[in-house]
Amino acid sequence: MSVISNKNKLNQLICGVLFLSGIKPKFKGYIYLKEAIVIAYTNPESFNMLTKIIYPQIAEKYEVSPNKVERGIRTAIEKAWKQCGGKRFL
Repeated sequence: MSVISNKNKLNQLICGVLFLSGIKPKFKGYIYLKEAIVIAYTNPESFNMLTKIIYPQIAEKYEVSPNKVERGIRTAIEKAWKQCGGKRFL
């Protein structure tokens, strides 16, 4: 299987999980969350280092501060949680 095919499958899987969780692309944090999942998947050691590795890496890519990345992700999750009442959230 090619690298591109694997990336497409990973992207489809992530989009599906976010959709089922109620996190929609209209939320700014959706893009950041997708990126964070890819980083954590490809570099499992970074998973426990959100504020030291993942947020700064995403912030640099999108030219925002790490605080904005964290806030965007948190807001997207909070909105999804409120919309589904916590019943459908993964």
